[in-house]
Amino acid sequence: MKKANSRVVAGKLHQTDQAAREMTRADVEAWRAGWRAVKQLELQDAKLKSVRERWREINMLFNFAYELGLVRAASDAELAPIRARWARLKANYP
Repeated sequence: MKKANSRVVAGKLHQTDQAAREMTRADVEAWRAGWRAVKQLELQDAKLKSVRERWREINMLFNFAYELGLVRAASDAELAPIRARWARLKANYP
């Protein structure tokens, strides 16, 4: 049985020559083209989503971040200038 060549590439041990070979320009261009296609599909999917779906996703992410402690409730001191600004805008644009 032939033993596969072992080489260290980017700090990892690869057991096959195929996995350890360096990428050619054509490989890189093909990889980038693949990710461009993925991005294009994601943009198309995003355009097809309704406002309701988008809000549901945003709320889900916000709640997830809140449960992980990544978001904290704003204090009244932080909200006071924002509320004052909204009050001025509301007064100027009835």
